[in-house]
Amino acid sequence: MKLPLSEIWEFLDLLDAKPGAWHFDLIAGHVEFKGLSVDDLITINEEDDYDLELLPSIFTYREILWQPNVYAEPQNCLPSLNLLNAYCKEFIAENQKEEARHRLYNHLLSELSTMAGKAVANITGKDQPDLARILGDFRNQAFPIVKFFIWHPRNRSEHVQDALKRLNYTVKILLTQYHNDYGQLKDPYWEVVKTSPSSVDTNLSKVEVEEKPEINDQSKEVEVSVTDIARTESPKEMAPSTTT
Repeated sequence: MKLPLSEIWEFLDLLDAKPGAWHFDLIAGHVEFKGLSVDDLITINEEDDYDLELLPSIFTYREILWQPNVYAEPQNCLPSLNLLNAYCKEFIAENQKEEARHRLYNHLLSELSTMAGKAVANITGKDQPDLARILGDFRNQAFPIVKFFIWHPRNRSEHVQDALKRLNYTVKILLTQYHNDYGQLKDPYWEVVKTSPSSVDTNLSKVEVEEKPEINDQSKEVEVSVTDIARTESPKEMAPSTTT
């Protein structure tokens, strides 16, 4: 059974079976993380030590993920991609903890780091790289991971609203300037499976860093889907973000 990110918490409240009879797999495009328990999700919903700057740090401040097609030259793309890659690796290195939620976050950021590194390799590997295709593929693949963190229940409300505006820009630019279509954008979701604990296929393995190259409950927010693009300001009217 598939559940949108915003509906998982109500589903947990309605469970009438023993928690061990269920497990949850996050599907974020081609990225999957399997075997989370009811207790794991409750911990995510209630955690007090969630990094409130994580969402701005991987998306809002990273204009390479949402700005219109202003990166006309390859060299203009590389600093932003390298900064995102480095941030993800640094976050993972500093959060090598055993709890399932930390392994989940590390897995997603490891994949995002890989995507940024691949984009850098594709840009630097050719004399005249096709930036529209490379950045379009990068944003397309990163979309479901970014959206997962937007809908994390412990985010600040203002961070969510700011990120949603930029997510709308991401979709619009993908469709109008990077030649993507709706079918290529994948909303993340939870795959809910009723099973016995012994049959859970889990990938809760520790994610290592590669050696080479006011808290608010957001569960009641209205989710923006890839087929329901909200009307937003034009890019010129948006306040500039601060890259860190």
